[in-house]
Amino acid sequence: MEYTLITQQQPLTTTDNKPSLTSGLTLETTPLYQKLSTAIFTTTCVTHLREGDRMDTDTMSLARGVGVARGVGVARGVGGVARGGVGVRRLLLLVFFLLAMFWMDTDTMSLARGVGVARGVGVARGVGGVARGGVGVRRLLLLVFFLLAMFCGLAVGNRDSEISSSNFRLREKEIIDEIIGPANYDKRIRPAGANDTGPAIVHINIMIRNVQTISDVKMEYSIQITFREQWNDHRLTFNNMEGRIQYLTLTETDMVWMPDLFFKNEKEGHFHKIILPNLYIRIYPDGGVLYSIRISLTLSCPMDLKLFPLDRQQCQLLMASYGWTTEDLVFLWKDVEPVQVTKKLHLPRFTLEKFITDYCNSKTNTGEYSCLLVALIFKREFSYYLIQYYIPCCMLVIVSWVSFWLDQNAVPARVALGVTTLLTMSTQTSSINQSLPPVSYTKREFSYYLIQYYIPCCMLVIVSWVSFWLDQNAVPARVSLGVTTLLTMSTQTSSINSTLPPVSYTKAIDVWTGVCLTFVFGALLEFALVNYASRSDKHREKLKEKLKEQKKQWEAEHAAAIEAAMQEQVEDGHTFAMPASPPRPRRFMDLLIAKTKPLVSRHNGGMGAEKGRPCEIHLQAPRKNCCRTWLSKFPTRSKRIDVISRITFPLVFAFFNMAYWSTYLFTEEEEENPK
Repeated sequence: MEYTLITQQQPLTTTDNKPSLTSGLTLETTPLYQKLSTAIFTTTCVTHLREGDRMDTDTMSLARGVGVARGVGVARGVGGVARGGVGVRRLLLLVFFLLAMFWMDTDTMSLARGVGVARGVGVARGVGGVARGGVGVRRLLLLVFFLLAMFCGLAVGNRDSEISSSNFRLREKEIIDEIIGPANYDKRIRPAGANDTGPAIVHINIMIRNVQTISDVKMEYSIQITFREQWNDHRLTFNNMEGRIQYLTLTETDMVWMPDLFFKNEKEGHFHKIILPNLYIRIYPDGGVLYSIRISLTLSCPMDLKLFPLDRQQCQLLMASYGWTTEDLVFLWKDVEPVQVTKKLHLPRFTLEKFITDYCNSKTNTGEYSCLLVALIFKREFSYYLIQYYIPCCMLVIVSWVSFWLDQNAVPARVALGVTTLLTMSTQTSSINQSLPPVSYTKREFSYYLIQYYIPCCMLVIVSWVSFWLDQNAVPARVSLGVTTLLTMSTQTSSINSTLPPVSYTKAIDVWTGVCLTFVFGALLEFALVNYASRSDKHREKLKEKLKEQKKQWEAEHAAAIEAAMQEQVEDGHTFAMPASPPRPRRFMDLLIAKTKPLVSRHNGGMGAEKGRPCEIHLQAPRKNCCRTWLSKFPTRSKRIDVISRITFPLVFAFFNMAYWSTYLFTEEEEENPK
């Protein structure tokens, strides 16, 4: 049976007035099975076209012109296969299509002028038409081939995207092996500069992630940064597959050439390797290399503490090349945001005011080396030191003024208050100085030790002398003062020795602290001697009072006996005779004999001579002695000991200072100027 097809010269349109994929059919009389095979072929082409639009562009593309002239039946040209891999689906489709064209009769069928395959593998976007022709076995084979092609295309269609992705990653591996393979790349050779001449240019960029500590004592600070380097190596250029590959990522730094940068003021540092090493290298198609790594560093930061705690400190981060001179390698700051700071940066006791980037190239005997510098300006927070240092010191000073309102006879209270505030202030000063480094801005840093060691020791010695001016009966005050100063001096000596090595020879500071401790201990022993003398004086006073009472009693008894005897003689009319006086107390007589000298001198045999001279008293004129005259103003021995100590202790301490400083200062000058 035959049917008649009407040939349509203009393109067919669909219901939405868009051109169809077939360019038209011609008016011919063709057998039914031939028309059916032609329809199946057209449907297969359209199906593969629609699926081909979703295919990857990096696998395969047929030539845009696989055309078969009208009435000829065989394709006049097959364009070719483009670059890239060939998928199974595309290969089968191409084979079946070529077989179909081979078996078709030149009299019966013609394909459209343009059977184009777009972007990769698509099959014809337009099939011109099918010409008339006879019926034969080749038409039947054509139908079978197209059915098999359609079945195979549907079978592999679901896995097409997976195969494409696998091929893409495989291509990345091939690129990496190609550009950094041993045959093509040597990491020991630095990349060339601009126009293959000059030094390699490396741009630096850092991000401050955290500042852990800023130590005033050690003069260092700890910082965590993200460090980035960018340079260009033309040996690493590659094809980006029409923009599909933006960059390649490496996680090992020993695969490409790296700048030999180091941190000049580093004390300690480490990389972060949890869970994996925090670093990467990106290689861009144009040969650009980006190296990024997270680092924690402890860097030295020399500080000027003259205005502490109202100061600002400048801590630097120095980066330089170790082996490449400026003729081979130059470091430059990145043009945009060379230093970035995290928004939630929190610093203990400091505030990051600003940062300054600069260059610090250094010249040595081996050449000039490129160097970058970033200066971080830290401002100290004053509120912490106001609460911890200034307010407590003001409170101690005000508390010491309370003694002005106490009664002058409340000696223990006033002494305890003054000594306690003084020692507390000394402890406060020591705690402040322990949080600061032993800095000094004079020669040999002696001013630090003068303020920390020598002056406090002098103050403790002088405070111990206050007990010489206290009343000898103020035992609690004098004891507390002496013991407190002695223990404080001992603590001061221990703190000094703890900062020094245990050497066998005697140091200058050992002589100083030993003598100061001796003076404080001597002041305490002086009070013990005064206390003993005071009790002895009281015992002597009691003894004198008792002897005076006995003398008065003897004189009264003697006067009464004389009066009674005289009255008795007058009444009897007898010659007057002196009655025998009652015996004096033996102890009193002994004391008189021991302390007095004979004042009556007898001449010419004594009182029994015929003529005797009257009694003459010879008194030796006392010698004038200023010290005795001055000490006679103080009747008790305890008071005299206190007075002598007030003069002796300061004079001896002054002589010691003269001998100490003259000895050690002259020794220092001799060591500085040897002959």
